[in-house]
Amino acid sequence: MRKMNRRTVMAGAVAAGAAGVMARAAEPETPGIAFAFEAYVTIGAAETPGPTPFGGRNRIPITGGHFEGPAIKGKVLPGGADWQLVRSDGAVTLEADYMIQADDGTLIHVHNHAVVSGKPGTPDYYLRCAPVFEAPIGKHDWLNKALFVGTVTVEPKGDAVRVRVYKVT
Repeated sequence: MRKMNRRTVMAGAVAAGAAGVMARAAEPETPGIAFAFEAYVTIGAAETPGPTPFGGRNRIPITGGHFEGPAIKGKVLPGGADWQLVRSDGAVTLEADYMIQADDGTLIHVHNHAVVSGKPGTPDYYLRCAPVFEAPIGKHDWLNKALFVGTVTVEPKGDAVRVRVYKVT
C-alpha cells in the first residue's frame, strides 16, 4: 500500500474541493414557466355514483370548448370527462381525460391531474393542475417534450372552467 505524504493529501483535498465547486456550478437553475395556452372548457351536470372505498366519486362530462395560445389554438372536443375523488381529508383530486383538436385538424389527447383544497375565496384555497399531452409527431409534438402546469378557474355559472396552461422552462 502506498504511503501518502502531506503534499499528496493536500492535492487530493484541493482537487475534491474544486470538483465540489464545479458540481455546484453545474446545478440547474430554478425552473420557470411560459404561457402555452388558455382553454375554456364547457362541462355538464355532475354525475355522482356515491361513496366508494376510496372516497366520494363524481364524474363531470366535458361537453366542448375552445383553446388558444401563441403556438396553438383549436377546440375542445365533447366526450371526455373529469373524474373527481373527494378524499377523507376534504381535498379533491381530479383526473380529466379528453381530446382537443388544433385548427389544422391535429387531434391531441389530454390527461390532466389536479388537486383542490380549501374553500374558494379563502387564503387556503388551492386549485392547480398538471396536464400531460399526447400529440402526433409533427407540428404540435412540442407538447410531448415538456412538462406543463396550470391554473383552473370555475366560471361563475358553473358550466365551464378556464384552464391556463404553462410550459415549465
